Amino acid sequence: MRPHSSGDDAYFPERTLARWLDSRGRPSVVHAFPRTGVRPLRAAYRDLGAHLGVDAVVLVDGGTDILRRGDEAGLGTPEEDMTSLAAVAALDRGGGYLGALSIPSRSPEAEAYLDAVADASAPPRTGPASCTGRSPPRCRDSSGMPSSPHRRQRALREPAHTETAEEVAMVIEAHRDRVGRRPRRAIPH
Repeated sequence: MRPHSSGDDAYFPERTLARWLDSRGRPSVVHAFPRTGVRPLRAAYRDLGAHLGVDAVVLVDGGTDILRRGDEAGLGTPEEDMTSLAAVAALDRGGGYLGALSIPSRSPEAEAYLDAVADASAPPRTGPASCTGRSPPRCRDSSGMPSSPHRRQRALREPAHTETAEEVAMVIEAHRDRVGRRPRRAIPH
């Protein structure tokens, strides 16, 4: 996506990010993939990486659903997050996975993130830019994945065979059925 890509004016977060990057004099092409399963997404990451000659893949998630554990009563749309994490987890087998991290709240990166959220939420938008537009989340250590390394690896292995977003959703639902669901409660912020 580019700053002037055509699309829905009410909700187009990739273009909103491209416009923000462009307004800051940064490279403004944002790559996005259709909703799919892990195998096709892994192939797409490999193809894009080869085309661009990159030596690293950085996944950025500004949404609050990644903070969830998977047993909430009102689960959002984690299929995309799980699919992306599982697709790049294969890099770890080759020693290429460097890990996940949070952004310290007073860092230049956090300031840029909050600036991008504010920009995406600013009028004259006709709809929410994303769930982050409601209340910029605090930078946290939580990745939303199971806490132990064994459970985290299992969570990423389970959807590894999927071809479609629907298959990823079924894997997540099966997981939720195994662990049960907690009652709905507000996330403090």
